[in-house]
Amino acid sequence: MYDLPVEEKRNGQKRLIDEVAIGEKLKKPIGKRVLFTYPNGEEPKTGILRDRCWMRSGYPDEVPYWDVIDLIQFDDEESPWLRVGYYRMAKDTPRWASQTTLTDRIETWEELMVKAAREKPWFRNLLEKVMERVSNHESVTSSALGAAPNSLYDGLDTEDGL
Repeated sequence: MYDLPVEEKRNGQKRLIDEVAIGEKLKKPIGKRVLFTYPNGEEPKTGILRDRCWMRSGYPDEVPYWDVIDLIQFDDEESPWLRVGYYRMAKDTPRWASQTTLTDRIETWEELMVKAAREKPWFRNLLEKVMERVSNHESVTSSALGAAPNSLYDGLDTEDGL
């Protein structure tokens, strides 16, 4: 479910963004090793990027961004981890731009989501809207971001589903 090339205005100039090529670049790291390094001599973590979901974000007159959610299996961990980050267009190619990310075990994400949903009505409302859209099989679009409506590859229609 990729888009055809999208015309984009940036700094008064029009250019085409080839979402198919971008999608290929964003999914290329799936199945490859990841390395997390930490300051102060902490041991690095290594693992495999198992899956990725991405979505175009931002407005048409801005530099393009792609938000990603990664599923990572670290070598020394039983539970998979999630990482949220983003790519930013740089010289006509998307580059990993997250200087820091929130990366933690799936169980920790679940606990954080439950805590936030209990404590914050705005977060609970977001989760309810998300689950309603999932239940109704609504397509993902970028129209809410001010961009031209188009379907986006979400990468989560997989068999394992965790």
